[in-house]
Amino acid sequence: MSSSDPFYVVQAEVNDTLNLAETKFRRTKAAEDHQQRTRGLHELQDDVEGLKYMLGEIKRSVDTASRNPNRFKLTNVEIQGRRQWMDTAGQRVELLRSQVWQLARVNSSVGTGAQDNRRDHRAHRDQPRDQPRDQGGETKPGRPPDSFIASETRQQQQMIHRQDEELDVLGEHVLRIGELGKEMGHELDAQGELLDEFGYEMMGTQTRLAAAQRKVQHVLDRAGTKGQLVIIAVLVVVMVVLLLMVIG
Repeated sequence: MSSSDPFYVVQAEVNDTLNLAETKFRRTKAAEDHQQRTRGLHELQDDVEGLKYMLGEIKRSVDTASRNPNRFKLTNVEIQGRRQWMDTAGQRVELLRSQVWQLARVNSSVGTGAQDNRRDHRAHRDQPRDQPRDQGGETKPGRPPDSFIASETRQQQQMIHRQDEELDVLGEHVLRIGELGKEMGHELDAQGELLDEFGYEMMGTQTRLAAAQRKVQHVLDRAGTKGQLVIIAVLVVVMVVLLLMVIG
């Protein structure tokens, strides 16, 4: 099959979406902010469900084609190659789903409290050493520097912006795959209709050919042996005349 086959277009879209989701998982896993990691995990769960749905639709189309390969102009080797790709992609999706589930469980156990403790620790580490003391000689808790707060805010905004861009790209991939899936279904339906019409024409031709054979057989039966010899002789004479006309 050529590269214009809708299957290969959908295959490329699924591979791109899966690669993007795996990259997004690595970034989400490396994120330090609890809320950003939680948001990324929710998006990844949606991505995994979308990939599983798309692979299911592709599997149904391949199963349909495998029941009648000649109808869709496919060989057994091509069908086997498509099944192998679906198995590999399905394993990658299942592995990603398992990793997302495990990270979500760890993330929920950490909770917001532990994240706040780490943030307080960083703020305490960056605060000035000379702090005002109360009457008991203890250091009063200091306020985190404005530069630290601004840096944290910028990092969070950049990560949110990057995740939004990745989500937009994934959304475009999903929409394109959906449109290509519909186009593939329409093309398969059109090919099915053409093949049905061709089948009807073949049946009509076979019927007319059988009728002509019956008529010839009926003529030969009525003519008998002598009549058949006369017919053969006449046909030979006609062929010789035609041959002489062509040569002349």
